[in-house]
Amino acid sequence: MDRRDFLKKTVKSMFIFTGALWIPKTGILRPSIAANISMMGGGVSSAPWLPTDIAGCVLWVPSEYAFTDAGKTTPCGNNDLIYTGDDQSDGNNDATQATESKRLIYLTNQLDGYPAWRGDGVDDGLSCDALAPIFSGSDTPMTVFMIYKIITLESYGRFWGFSNIGVTVYEQFRIGAYSYNLFRHDGVAFVSELGTVQADTNWHYLILNFTGTTLTLRIDGVVDIDDVAFDVGVCTFTTFSFPDLGYPLNMDHAEMAIYNSSLSAGDMTLLETYATTKYPSLP
Repeated sequence: MDRRDFLKKTVKSMFIFTGALWIPKTGILRPSIAANISMMGGGVSSAPWLPTDIAGCVLWVPSEYAFTDAGKTTPCGNNDLIYTGDDQSDGNNDATQATESKRLIYLTNQLDGYPAWRGDGVDDGLSCDALAPIFSGSDTPMTVFMIYKIITLESYGRFWGFSNIGVTVYEQFRIGAYSYNLFRHDGVAFVSELGTVQADTNWHYLILNFTGTTLTLRIDGVVDIDDVAFDVGVCTFTTFSFPDLGYPLNMDHAEMAIYNSSLSAGDMTLLETYATTKYPSLP
């Protein structure tokens, strides 16, 4: 048994799996979904374990929560254009796109019965500028968890990006020469780290863990970039978008969570187990 299987087996021993999934905040039972994740501790909780159970979650946008309007009165149906991705964290950091021609498309039944949000790779993306100042500064940690599928492989297409409009300050996660690449520029100097895993057009999940000075990237539960030095000076961000509106990927989005801290190994394993339980088709 390799380390990944050992960790998954260990963490799964902490869960009870039933025949339905509770969707957060709405109280709507989804009997068509195969796994309900409940934490144990002096008995079984009636609520599922969710990414927001990890402290410091400032954005969580599973694809179920998309609306055609700014007021979030009309949920998206198949092929609708997404105005608002409804943040399910306590941060109320909704992701929006006011320009109709730049909105992602909501597609039903894309991954194990769940919908996905598709960007055209030209100019589609959602913005959440309220997140930008949270990750400004020097040595500011963050963790990003994402479930995605690339539609068209394109070198330097970007999954997400922080930037400062009109100033050479940015942080981008992208495909660089078809491997995964984080690029950070403080306006004077930059650092870039290229992984070894080759991107493809299948569904995957990733965790990018940035301590503020070092970087770790996990793809499908396997380490691709392992705690490498990754440090520049002060970055002042004013915008955040996914896919990065400056050079967006043609891709499907199933879920994203962002944390204002560097997560522990145990928390990362919890996220990975959550992903493969909710979406059993993932690797």
